[in-house]
Amino acid sequence: MTKQNRELQIAKAYVRIGNAHLKKGETEEHLTAAIDAYEGAQMENRTKDAERKIKALSCARPRSWPTSTRRRRWRPRTRATDEERARHGMADLEIQVILRDPVMQNVLNDFQTDPMGAQRHLQNPGIMAKIEKLIAAGVLQTK
Repeated sequence: MTKQNRELQIAKAYVRIGNAHLKKGETEEHLTAAIDAYEGAQMENRTKDAERKIKALSCARPRSWPTSTRRRRWRPRTRATDEERARHGMADLEIQVILRDPVMQNVLNDFQTDPMGAQRHLQNPGIMAKIEKLIAAGVLQTK
């Protein structure tokens, strides 16, 4: 097997890994893992399939979105209802740690009682990242 054929086989393996993560598609982590696998395929050997999938998913990376479009979150296509997504998110240890954090409890309380105070919290990138995780897990919902 020549080096070029070997690189092509490795690239195709990365594409298969990306496809598997994309089919799981329940959380933002699956989407990020799929994009990373497709980019790994691109580094190994530029295949048309990987290029097409990266182009289709490039807008799905939350950090690359402008602030105005971050509010309209990418939601994975699943048949799960919002309650099921929230229940599944609550089972995640990372989500439980975020919800137990006293600072985050104050922030979430401010969201309910003082919307202007909540805007101050959104300026903090650490709190914003935690809120994005809660939204992605289905624990918080935006209107």
